[in-house]
Amino acid sequence: MPRNHASGSGKNKFNDKDREKFLTLLEKNLGNITRTCRQMRILGGHATICNWKKKYPWFAERISQLHDKVFDDIEENMFYAAVYGPELDKSAINVRKFLLSSHPKGRERGYAGRTEITGAEGGPITSFVELVLRAEQERKEEKARADNGNSKRHNPKK
Repeated sequence: MPRNHASGSGKNKFNDKDREKFLTLLEKNLGNITRTCRQMRILGGHATICNWKKKYPWFAERISQLHDKVFDDIEENMFYAAVYGPELDKSAINVRKFLLSSHPKGRERGYAGRTEITGAEGGPITSFVELVLRAEQERKEEKARADNGNSKRHNPKK
């Protein structure tokens, strides 16, 4: 039977000892809050844990430290694979990349699920169509200048 969670209704059956148990289990689950909540039969899952993090700063700090440790391990494995060769198969590397880019901790460390692309020297991107149109316009302007110069030579002022 699921246990009640901290809902503010006075039915909170969790104490600091339970929260310590949650943190121990969370470490074994490599920071997976959903799995840990399910194993401890915590109703509300992430919402309950967010409430605990707000209410108990020490709890929030411990979760943050645990997530830092998990991401340190992932980064270390990626570095090892990059430096010492293909010990990890491609799918394992892709999973680690996904974890780094999709989790808020990974994004805090500069891993992003998207790549920002800019034009030359950080300016806006110029599309191929824009380049073609700009070149065509410059060609027309150059031709007009050349035609204007030729007409002056053939029709000198009297």
